[in-house]
Amino acid sequence: IEPNKRISLVVGEDNLPTFEKWKSYGEILNLIQYLIVVRRYTNPPLPIQIPKYLEISKLLVLDNPIHVMSSSELREKPPFEWGT
Repeated sequence: IEPNKRISLVVGEDNLPTFEKWKSYGEILNLIQYLIVVRRYTNPPLPIQIPKYLEISKLLVLDNPIHVMSSSELREKPPFEWGT
């Protein structure tokens, strides 16, 4: 990581409950400006479950639409077909 550069990390909502099990998760949290959370199963505007060890000020929860598809399906479909 370059000095004086800001980075953020994008994770799926489904990764939040186990994020503290990631290797060096504390160091990751110290290095990033924001932890951007993509909704996977909680429709906006409903709140998502935030683990107590995460600072709310570092979280940015997206109000994205939920598309039910596996990562394999996502890789196989062109982006313009994701909503279908």
